[in-house]
Amino acid sequence: MRGILIIISILFFIISCEDNEKATITIKNNTSNELTNCLIYGFAFDQVYDSINFGNIKRGDKLTKIWKTDLSTVDGDIMFKYNQNAKERKISVAYFSNGRILDEQYLIEIDDEGIWVSTENSRYQTIFSN
Repeated sequence: MRGILIIISILFFIISCEDNEKATITIKNNTSNELTNCLIYGFAFDQVYDSINFGNIKRGDKLTKIWKTDLSTVDGDIMFKYNQNAKERKISVAYFSNGRILDEQYLIEIDDEGIWVSTENSRYQTIFSN
């Protein structure tokens, strides 16, 4: 019986230490132009933390990457920065708390009107104000 308790304790410890500081991020370009210099990064207190570079995404394409984060233990924004038609845009697409992103999967869809962000738990839109 004691051996079973030890095994259960070890398994619980291993499972609780599972790496959940990563997120699968998909960026889908539904605009009429290519998106260039696409970057996702953590931002808090005027400081940029960890980032993942998506490079350029052609019109109609989508790109998925797994971001193994190394964010500060403070709370902050997950920002999406990109260029379109020589204009740089920055927008908050998510949050992190105590160094952890709140969801494990994000779908960021950009069209000519704004950005849709979808997670396992929510979907919201940001309209561009030009």
